[in-house]
Amino acid sequence: MEFKEWLPYYDQIVDKFDYNPEKEHKAAEILSLVLRKHAIKYNDLKDLVSNKPVLILGAGGTLDKDLIKLRQTNCLSKFITIATDGATSGIMDICMAYPHLIITDLDGKLPDIINASNKGSTIIVHGNEQNIKRVVDYTPRFTKKLGTTWSTSRPNVHNFGGFLDGDRAICMALSLNAEFIVTIGMDYKGFIGKYSRTPIRIRKTKQAKLKFSKSFLEKVRETTKIKCYNATTNGMNIKGFKKAELEDIEKIM
Repeated sequence: MEFKEWLPYYDQIVDKFDYNPEKEHKAAEILSLVLRKHAIKYNDLKDLVSNKPVLILGAGGTLDKDLIKLRQTNCLSKFITIATDGATSGIMDICMAYPHLIITDLDGKLPDIINASNKGSTIIVHGNEQNIKRVVDYTPRFTKKLGTTWSTSRPNVHNFGGFLDGDRAICMALSLNAEFIVTIGMDYKGFIGKYSRTPIRIRKTKQAKLKFSKSFLEKVRETTKIKCYNATTNGMNIKGFKKAELEDIEKIM
C-alpha cells in the first residue's frame, strides 16, 4: 500500500482514537535509530514471503481451537507463518513451533517473542507513541528484525499500511506479493482472547479498534487480486475473504 493510499485511513485513526501524528513521527525516527545497524534487508523479507502461501495468526478468542485444527493437518510446514504479537505464545504452546515472522507492537508476552527470535523468527517491530520505551528496551534483544510505522517510511522502518497487528500483517503480506493468504484466530466478534493480553480497562477501546480494522481490511481487499481465505472457527465474515476450513486449504497446497 502506497502512503497516499494509507493516508486517508491514518487521518481517520488519528481523529477517532486520538493519536498524535507528531509523536508517531518521532516514534518512527527512534525506531529507525534503534535499527540502524542491525536490521535485516527489505529484500530478504520480500524473498521470504513473495509467491509463497502465508498463514496469519491473529490473537482472537478462537486461536486455541484454530491451532488445534492446524496441528491436526499437515499444512503448517507448507506456509510462511506470521504471528501477531500474543499469537506467538499460542503457536509455541499448542503447535510447538516458531513462526517465521512476528508482527508486534511489543504488548504480547515478550519472553516468548525473545525466545522465538533466538530460535530464528524475524521480528517486525511497530513503533508508535505509546511504546517508545519498549522499543528502546526490547528491540535490541531481537536477532533478526525490521520496523513498521503508521507514519512515513524511513531507513529500516516501513509503512505497509494497517492499523492493528492483524490487518498490518495482511497488508505486509499483500505488499510482499504472497501467493495467497489464510487467516486464523481473527474472529472480529469483539471477544478478547487470552493471547491478546488486552487489559480490562481498555477492552472497550480495543473492540472499537477491531471494528475499524475489519472495515479497513474489507476495503483493502478490493484493491488486490491475491486470494485471501478466512479459516477462523466461527469467525465473522470478512468481505473478500473466502470462508474455508484448514482441511480444504490443505487440499490445494
